[in-house]
Parts: sequence; C-alpha cells; structure tokens
Amino acid sequence: MRLQPWQALAAPFFVWAVVCLSLAFTKDDGHWAMWAAPAIIVLAGAYVLSPQINWWWYQRNPPPLSNGATKLLEEHFVYYKKLSPDLKKRFQERVALFMLGNEFIRPVRPDDSEAQQLRNTVPEDLKATVATFAAQVSFGQAAILVSQFEHFILYPHPFPTPQYPHLHTSEIYEEDGVVLFAADPLMVGLNNPQLFFSIGLYEFSRIFKKITPSVSQPTLTDNDWLVLEKISGMTKETISGVVGLYELDDFGILGHHFFTFSELFKTHLPDLYQILSNTFHQDPANGVHPVLAY
Repeated sequence: MRLQPWQALAAPFFVWAVVCLSLAFTKDDGHWAMWAAPAIIVLAGAYVLSPQINWWWYQRNPPPLSNGATKLLEEHFVYYKKLSPDLKKRFQERVALFMLGNEFIRPVRPDDSEAQQLRNTVPEDLKATVATFAAQVSFGQAAILVSQFEHFILYPHPFPTPQYPHLHTSEIYEEDGVVLFAADPLMVGLNNPQLFFSIGLYEFSRIFKKITPSVSQPTLTDNDWLVLEKISGMTKETISGVVGLYELDDFGILGHHFFTFSELFKTHLPDLYQILSNTFHQDPANGVHPVLAY
C-alpha cells in the first residue's frame, strides 16, 4: 500500500517515537519517554494537517492519471484531442488534482443494502468526468477550480432537493459549497456535447463566474440569443428541459456554447466570443488553450 505524502513525512518521527517508547518500557527510564514527546507532537500535527500537506505535495508533484481516466479523455473528449502533447500532460495533471482535492459523494438510497451503504463510493469514471469539465473551464487560469465548491454529489438519475422540489439534473448549493449532478446526463454531455446540452460545462461555467470576481456578465441583445440558438440548435426551452429548472444562468449557457460551438460562435458573434476568450483566457475556436504557469 502506497504511503500518502503526510505519512511519508511522518514515518521517521513514528520510528523515533516507537524506539524511544520501547526503550522507556524495557529500561523503565523516564528519560527515553521524554525524548519520545517531540516525535509524538510532530505526528499529531502531521495527522491534523494531513489534507494540507498532501495538497501541497501533489500540487508540486501531480500524481499520474489512471489508465481508465486517460482512456476516457482520449476516446470521448474532443477538447482534449486538440491539445498539444505538453498541454495534454498538463490537462491530465489538473484532472488528477481535482479528483484528489474534492469530495465525491454517492447518495444513499432507501433500497440500498447495508453493504451498498458502506460501499457508498462514486465510480472513478464519473469522478473523472466531473474533473474533466472543471479542468476544461479553468484551463486558462493559474489554478484549477478548487475553492468554496468542494463537495460533488452524484445521483444516478434526476433528483429533487429542498431548494428545487421537482426533478432536475444539476444544481449549485452555494451555502454548503455543494454541486449536484445526475450521472447519466452528465456523461452524455461529455460524449456528445453538440447534440446534448452539457450540464457539466454549464455548472462549471457558473462556478467559474462565482469564484472569479473580475468576471462580469456580457450584455446580450435579443438578436444575440437568436444567433446563439441558431449556432447551437438549442433554445432556452430545450436547455431548461435538460437542466430541469425554469430559471437559467445566462453565463452558464454562454460558457457552454463558447466551448462547444466555438468555431460557429467566433464566426457569427465575434465580439462576444472575444469577451469570453478574454474571460476564460482560451481560444478554443483556433485550438489555442493558453495556460498560465502554476
């Protein structure tokens, strides 16, 4: 079993404490017990700060992305396929970091067996799908989207919540830093974003705006919306039907269309495209995905 970074850091102090305590018991010598105290303090501190220590290490030494997640990118993600080899490596690193730095939760259902409830884990391909959308939206930024939204609840199907008691497929609950997705439409949006509205791109565009103070909502005319509908083939009613909510976030829709229909977007709405290109620091219509140093 591979040690976590905080465990590797703590290992010498653990040995130190064990040796000192062993000598204290065998020799009945309080002197050795006193020498064990600093090591025990360090071990306690390392345990308490283990998430921060792990994140600090992984940011500087990103773990390799699993073969399954890499295959998901290579076979199903058009955006990734257009990247240069160096940027593909960076993209994989950011996906892996996002998967490590956030909590993924599968809700327990009343009909789940006791074993299923104990094994309440989210499949790796579903975690990777969530992370892929986060990495795509933030790929032009110095940091990936790891902020006040760190908890991702993955339902197998559309769900109701206290905030929206009717069935829907995605939601942000800002007070608790929670993002909710229905798994099936999330995966379909990765495989066929031009045919099926991607709730992943939609919600992470919204999150991007919420955690980036400099982002402002572009002013859209009725004609702009007509053009957006024409280039995407998606009306607001269509999108509302996918999300399951009547009130939609305009910036979330813009972010989705910017990444999904980038070439048509740039051709028919060049000024608006440039605003979004400057906002996301990306130019996907030309296959250019600048990434700031991080």
